[in-house]
Formats: sequence, C-alpha cells, structure tokens
Amino acid sequence: MVLNTHCHSDHMGGNARLQREYGAQVWVPEAEAPHIQSWDQAALWLDDAGQQAEPFRVDGLLRPGETLLLGQTEWQVLAAPGHRMEALMFYAPEFRILISGDALWQNGLGAVLPDADLAGLAAAQATLELIAALDIDWVIPGHGAPFANVAQALQTASRRLLQWRDNPQRWALSLLKSLLLFNLLEMGSMPLVQLPDYLGRLSLLQQSSHILLQRPVAELAQQVVTELEQMRVVRRYGGRLLPLLRA
Repeated sequence: MVLNTHCHSDHMGGNARLQREYGAQVWVPEAEAPHIQSWDQAALWLDDAGQQAEPFRVDGLLRPGETLLLGQTEWQVLAAPGHRMEALMFYAPEFRILISGDALWQNGLGAVLPDADLAGLAAAQATLELIAALDIDWVIPGHGAPFANVAQALQTASRRLLQWRDNPQRWALSLLKSLLLFNLLEMGSMPLVQLPDYLGRLSLLQQSSHILLQRPVAELAQQVVTELEQMRVVRRYGGRLLPLLRA
C-alpha cells in the first residue's frame, strides 16, 4: 500500500513501477484523483515545471478527517494546503509522529506557487499553525532526515513565508531555484548556454513573470545559478551546471 501526501512528480513518480513490479495499491488525496485519472499534466506540475512521471492507477482515496489503521497504529489524515492545495499529512497521536510531506521541512518548506492574492501563503501559514497545535516528538518530512526540533522548524518556515510575502521577487526566485535544482537532479547536468531558454519555456515561470519578475530571462538565469552556487547545491564545470545533492 502506497500513500501519497500529494501528487508532484517527486512524490508519485514511482507509483506506476511499484504497481507493475510489486502489485502495490496506490492511494492518493481525494482532491488529486481527478488530476491523476485524466492525467492533467498542468495540474500535476509536470509540463509546466519541466518534469515527468508515468501515469498510474488510483486504487484508493485519502480524505482529511479520516483515520487510517496501518499495522496496529492509527494515523489521522490532515489537510495540508500551501505547497500543494490538495496535500495531506499523516499524524500518529500514540507515537507523536507527523509525516509532513512538503508542508514542513527541518529548514523550511516546499515552494509555494506565486499568486496575486497570496492565497498560497495564507494556506501554508494555516498548515504551520495546525502543526504547531499537535503534540509531536518527530517529523518525517518529504525531503531530508526526520527531525525532533519542531518549534525551530516551524519558526524557520514561518519566517520564509513572511520573506516571500514581503518580497514577491524573492518569492518567485525561490520557486525558480527549486524547479531548476529538482530538474538538475533528474537530468544530471545542463549546458549553461541552454539555461535561459530552458527557464523561459517553463510555464510556471511564465505564469508568475507578468506579476513578479519584469526582468530578462538571461539575467534571472545568472542570478539563480549564482544563488544556488552560494548555497553549495550546484557547481559549474566544463560549461555545464551540475547538482551537488543526491537525487
């Protein structure tokens, strides 16, 4: 049984293979099911983000407010909008464990799609407040190692949301850096000369550029690479851009 917190490619991209090779039953958030059943690549951030995944069968639906019995442990299904409006989390009160998906990481949270009315930021903040109200000893995030200092992680994530709200260009650049780094992990490397054209073709950038980024794509590409280098997650070598993280 495979449970998806949400249906971005890095969380559901292996579902079809798990079904094919192991006969796995794949359950997704109820709100994601129509996107999967029609394989809506725009809704799934696939074509728009320059990513890919293999279509799969939906075997079951996960609904906020329900409780799952997995083994001998009860898990509460919690809504977690923000990074993905359809997203869920799983919380085991008995063991005080939260599977947070991309709603909370140790050093932040998943990218939030820039919008004019700030609905994504408000939803992400409400999810953080929900997490803060839970009795948690350990968080198992969608990326990175499990962690116990929940209060510090919540403070870091909330600060990030405030920075995005106060600086829309920084918000959009953060999304662009996340997309580029993720796609580099999949591709392995990219010729630097192709980077501006590549970024310019991403629909998610086009959707936010008329609101947030009135700048040439080549200039944006240079800034994105520089900032990722400063974070020590990419490097330039032989005319190519390479990720320094493991996929």
